[in-house]
Formats: sequence, structure tokens, C-alpha cells
Amino acid sequence: MDRKMITGKDILKRLWEGEVQLPPLTLTPISRADLGPARFIKSATPARQAMSEEDWETGVAFLRAVWRGREYLFAVTCRNRATPKTFRETLLDLQQRRPSSVEESQQTGCLPLLVVPYLSSDQLDELERVGVSGIDLCGNGLVVVSGELLVCRTGNPNRYRESFPIRNVYCGNSSVVARVFLARPEYGEVGEILREVRLRGAKVALSTVSKVLKRLEEDLVVSREAGRIRLLQPDVLLENLAGDYRPPRVTRRFVGKSEFPANELMRRLTGLAQTAETRLVVTGLSSVGRYAVMAREGSLSLYCTNLRNLLQNAGSAASEGERFANLEILETDDEFVYLDARKEQCYPWASPVQAYLELMQGDKRDQETAEQVRQVILKEVKAAQGTTSHV
Repeated sequence: MDRKMITGKDILKRLWEGEVQLPPLTLTPISRADLGPARFIKSATPARQAMSEEDWETGVAFLRAVWRGREYLFAVTCRNRATPKTFRETLLDLQQRRPSSVEESQQTGCLPLLVVPYLSSDQLDELERVGVSGIDLCGNGLVVVSGELLVCRTGNPNRYRESFPIRNVYCGNSSVVARVFLARPEYGEVGEILREVRLRGAKVALSTVSKVLKRLEEDLVVSREAGRIRLLQPDVLLENLAGDYRPPRVTRRFVGKSEFPANELMRRLTGLAQTAETRLVVTGLSSVGRYAVMAREGSLSLYCTNLRNLLQNAGSAASEGERFANLEILETDDEFVYLDARKEQCYPWASPVQAYLELMQGDKRDQETAEQVRQVILKEVKAAQGTTSHV
């Protein structure tokens, strides 16, 4: 895997060295000057000499595709990344330049072709849908000439994964920035997002908010325009969060038994949490009953930030031991489990998002229940969007 960020000039160089191919086609680079009289560039010609300065600086090259004696000319646009936002913007531009027929391409010059480090299967499907060609550096690609030619290769892994300032914005504590859009889908400025995260019980730095927001924009999950930062695709956001979810890091664990009824136990524990200066929230799995119909065991599981202080003040609230245990307390400093806790009487329930993500890590039955919680989340988002639109 290439760790160094590839540049547009790197891609152009590989084009001119013949590294970009899509069998059974034979792809040969040609210079702008050679577009008139069709002449092949000799393979020994240095890339820098074969291209004009204008071509090199603008990231435009030209290819001749040959198959069974037929030749097709393509104007190549190189991009050093293919995030959803970059891919969409480039594709719109290429669609505008796409000739409607082979005859028209012969009159106007060339058909458009996109070359990027990696094309996903979804992106290849989108290229086919709109009738635009694209090839990546991993051996995947689609070359289409309406009514004459369709070559597609897929399945090769991505060898050019992008490096972002934050490795994964959908995982760990940075995910609170993404998650807060499901609680409030629109903001006026970056500072409002930071305040909303803190208001909903989690901590994050302003610099983290900015970095995560940039990635969410690239993924077309949110948009930022005309003084508005708003959620575009809540379903995609949930999918990304579920796909990258990792359980919180547990530093201590208490398992025991309490003789108190559940409501009385929670009333005592929430009071103790205030005395012990620890945050306390019911785990996502133990919170499922608030958002979906699912019968679970009677034991109660919670997260807290300072288990030692909590137990020192617990007294006779619970006795430690695995036998007939009905209480589990997990110590974790991970912020995302505490975000948007829903307080109801004495219960600090986990957010529906946390409940959904924990269910999605479970078996088939858990994942079926997760769909109920997902609908609750999307309904809340829709309601919040409707409220915002009337402000």
C-alpha cells in the first residue's frame, strides 16, 4: 500500500510510462500535437517532453484506446483523490464535455476519461450509468463508447488509501462531531457544533470539529454553503458510523448483585455519581427498551468515568460477585458513550445512536432490532429538519 499521498503529476507520469492499462484494450498516450495526424508516441519518449507544459500543469492528457483494429481517442482528466465530493464534481464536469456519439467525438476531438488512484464498485456503477469512462491505478476501470464498446474490470483492492489528519472520523471520540448532526442537523457556524457537543454531554476540541467537518463534507454527508452547515444524508452517516464502530475502551469493570429494585438502584447510583463526580450513563444495549421492542435480560449495564469513586460511595447498593449478578458497571473515558444521553426520571439512557451502534455489533436478532432504533433516529432527524426549515 502506498502511504505517501499520490499527486496528479504522479498519475500523469504513470500514464505516460504506460502503467495505466485496462485489458483487453491497449492504451497508448499521445500528445496534444499528435491529435491531428494520428501518430503514436514512442515508448522511449520521456513523459515531460511528450506533454506540453499546459497539459502537465492542468492535469490533462490524451490516450488512444485500440481494440480489434478500432481506435478511440480520450481526453484524460487526472485527480489525485476520488472522495464522493471530488468524484461528483469531476463527473458533472465530464458529463458536460461528453460527446453524444462516436461521430461527434471524431469531430470535436475526444471522449472524456477520468483517471484516479482508486475507483470503488459504486463509483464504477455511477460511471456506467452516466456513460463516462474511468480507470484507476489499481486495475479497475470502465471504458464506454456508446453503441460500440464497453469494457469493465473491478474487484482489485485499494492500494492508495488516503491519509487524513484524523484517521477515522466515524470512530472513537472524533465521532461525536458526526453524531451530533443526528441530534441537530443544521448549524450556522463551526462554533455552534462545538457548543452543541458540549451541551449534549461530551468534550471535543474546536480543531477536531474543523477536521472532522472537512471529511464529512468530502464524503457528502454534510454541506457547508451560504452560512449553513447541514446534514445531507443521515442514512449514509448511520451506515458509516456502524461500519467503523469500535466499543469503548474499558479500564475497570464491576460485576455484582443488588437487592434493590431497578428503579431504586438507579436512583441511588445517579445520586452517588454526583457525589463521586463521575459521569454515568446506561449502556446502549441496556437502553434498547426505550427505543425498540426487545426483551432483554434483567441485568443492568452502565458506563461511568470513575468507577473507584463510585464504589467507594456505593455502600450497600451492590455487592461484588459473578453469582446471580444483575449489575455491571464499566469504566471508560471515551466521550462518545456519554453524548446525547436521554435523562428520564432516574435513568440516564444512552442516546438512540449509541443503542443502534451497539445492536449492530450483535447477532441477527440484535441487528433486526437495530432497524427499529434506526427508524427512531431518522424520524428525529426529519422532525428536527422540519423545525429548522421554519425558523
